[in-house]
Amino acid sequence: MNKIIWIDTDHPLVLAARTQVMPRGYEIGISERDMEPIAEWVKETGIGRRTSFDTIKFKNKADMSMFLLRWSNH
Repeated sequence: MNKIIWIDTDHPLVLAARTQVMPRGYEIGISERDMEPIAEWVKETGIGRRTSFDTIKFKNKADMSMFLLRWSNH
């Protein structure tokens, strides 16, 4: 799995995924292969839902924090 960066969006309960590639700090989109296990985990736990290819909307801040504890890898 690539290194994933979760970006805040205009909505306080929505995060968008990006991957970091060389040179350091240059962000691009995430692949479906990277996103599949994340989306499945979100669905299984019921903490939110995948709203687009790389975006997840959470039910509340506590659920978003739980998600970041599990899926932040930086």
